[in-house]
Amino acid sequence: EVNKYIEEVTDKVMEYRDKPAILSWNLGNETFNLLAENFSEPYLTKVRQAYVSMIENITIKIKSIDKQHPIFTGLYYTDELASNLHLYRDLCPSIDYIGINTYHISQLRKTDSIFKIADSDRKYFVSEFGGTGDEDSAYQHFNSDKMILEWDDNKKSLNFQDQWNTITSASNRCNGGIAFCWYDRFAGTATLSGITDFRGRKKPAYYALQKSFTGNQPEYSAAAFIVGPIFDLKPNMPYEFTARINDPSFSKLEWRLYSEDFKKEYPLILSSGAKRIWLKVPAKNERFYLYVFAGDNKGNVITASKPIVSYKGVYNDDL
Repeated sequence: EVNKYIEEVTDKVMEYRDKPAILSWNLGNETFNLLAENFSEPYLTKVRQAYVSMIENITIKIKSIDKQHPIFTGLYYTDELASNLHLYRDLCPSIDYIGINTYHISQLRKTDSIFKIADSDRKYFVSEFGGTGDEDSAYQHFNSDKMILEWDDNKKSLNFQDQWNTITSASNRCNGGIAFCWYDRFAGTATLSGITDFRGRKKPAYYALQKSFTGNQPEYSAAAFIVGPIFDLKPNMPYEFTARINDPSFSKLEWRLYSEDFKKEYPLILSSGAKRIWLKVPAKNERFYLYVFAGDNKGNVITASKPIVSYKGVYNDDL
């Protein structure tokens, strides 16, 4: 099976190596870390050693057929980063770069010194960084129901900027970073991590990164908030929610209500567009996120989310 997989990879390299869109080859994005979900010690170390040896084998084969594109593998930053890098140093010397995925400024500030100790002869880059963090509970903000309390767009944009400045101030071992991700995606919340929204409209993070890259001042630094009940909602009863926006040019509002797992969208009582809406949660003991998208006339947008929980207990229908 391993040999068959290696053959599939090299076949793809042969197929795409001359395509102008190819910048490099990534052999496993966080796969090394994900092995811990299926194995525990003492087997995990053995499996990881075998995996890294396989990556070395694939790297050598790719370099024999494509000498143009560099090769890297992506590791998620964990407390085990130094020991993981030691393993790659010893068992996978042929790979050109190590990519580090992290969304947290405190981790970024440690990354260069860890490489200096653990794999000083190899270049690295930050293969994913972002403005708000991922779903990692050690760094994300949650309410009492363990639902994400999302940062406003202005705070996210400043964090994007701070992370990029940290990356560029690292030693010459660091070859830069990749901001993640371009579009909002269904992960954590539907508006958590994008540089643009699902329609491609530019969020404040876009202009913060533009300032970092070019020195041009951001076009705007607006933010939106959703104000509404902070208690559990009784199903099929109307509740009022209001969008608070600190820039009047963002006057085109669109509201959406999704289940927490994004599998279902629910209708609102009033059509989207107003700053104040009424909605009903449809079911008992369910969890949702309410979203507002506020656009201007220049293709820009600010977003906000609010976690909503329907009432779990027994209630009086007359209340």
